[in-house]
Amino acid sequence: MKRILILGAGEYQVPLIESAKKMGLFTIVVSPTGGYPGLNITDKAYFFDVRDKNKILEIAKKEVIDGVTTDQTDIAVSTVAYIAEKLNLAGIGFQVSKLFTDKYLMREKCKSAGIPTLKYTLVDTVREAENFCSVAGYPVVLKPVDNQGSRGVYKIHDNNELEKYFDDSRHFSSNKKVLIEEFIDGLEYVANSLTIDFKYQNLIIGDSSNFSFKNNFVPRQRLFPTIQPIETRNKILELDKKVIKVFNLKNGITHAEYIIDKKTKQVYLLEIAARGGGVYISSDLIPLLTNLNSNTFLLKNALGEEFQYSIQNVSNIAVGYIAFYLPAGEVMSLSGIEEVDKLKEVIKHNLHSIKLNQQIESLKNKTARKIILIKSSNRTELDSIIERLKIIIKITVKTKDGMSGAIWD
Repeated sequence: MKRILILGAGEYQVPLIESAKKMGLFTIVVSPTGGYPGLNITDKAYFFDVRDKNKILEIAKKEVIDGVTTDQTDIAVSTVAYIAEKLNLAGIGFQVSKLFTDKYLMREKCKSAGIPTLKYTLVDTVREAENFCSVAGYPVVLKPVDNQGSRGVYKIHDNNELEKYFDDSRHFSSNKKVLIEEFIDGLEYVANSLTIDFKYQNLIIGDSSNFSFKNNFVPRQRLFPTIQPIETRNKILELDKKVIKVFNLKNGITHAEYIIDKKTKQVYLLEIAARGGGVYISSDLIPLLTNLNSNTFLLKNALGEEFQYSIQNVSNIAVGYIAFYLPAGEVMSLSGIEEVDKLKEVIKHNLHSIKLNQQIESLKNKTARKIILIKSSNRTELDSIIERLKIIIKITVKTKDGMSGAIWD
């Protein structure tokens, strides 16, 4: 029986662990301690930070693994690449992984390749950030160079906000460095693609929109396929292909986020990751729209097994996820979830985690969102389902300012 090491045991790693077990693999999971659902289904578990490369390498040697992988999480990608390289297993290479996980190196590589890039710099202190803003102007975006889940990412409008949020952003960076870059106003898109032996194939491209926070960037929905004209899609995919080629990815799935400047119509890369799209984009939505089972590919790729895919759209349906969050306070009433369970348009959701009298903390990043995956025959009907769900789901939260409900926008 082959042995696969999987980093991460959260809800978005569960499909990968389940697929590994269905393939007859012995699963070994590394995860921080906690109530992570993947820990209930794996054959064996170790409890460490997935960024602890040397400790996990010791585990990999002890367990005599045949492959190592992860999905739908950024922070484990470099560790996976490091272990694979050290043990001569299939992987993307440690240096390549750094381009996909360090946002400053990501920008530097694009710039050196002549790819249009947002104005940016790497800073250690607030004063250095202020110097950048005095030239670039506000608003700007603060980002930890190497984190995930929108943790520590802020839109900054003036020096006061810079002082307020800088230390928090820096806190979420493992090397305590912050990327600061210009803010671009425009429409956002996500592209998930497959690369095999350096040959690029796009899987899906969709439209992305965020909650209307003043300072944070948290996606409220991602819907596929995009409704933008073919010219727009081609511009995004042309850049996606170029970035992946420049980053020298041989085999893997990528999830990238792009923005088109409203004024100049220029396409810019926001971020790209060498893993599948989160919130089940990789595990559930890609297989619904194409002939690719992402989990099977990731596992075979990690094991160094031969594979060949010619990506085809196997259905004309529209899919996506929508999200809401709850205000800080106590849940006083809750209804509609059982009705959501019965809707044929709903693929899956995490609404059962909401309980009466539950204490809700302030939303700090996108991991606290409540998620619903949906499908329909086209994007127009998908929009109708979204509006229907907003009516069905009724939640009342007692906040310090009075009663409030689910926040969708």
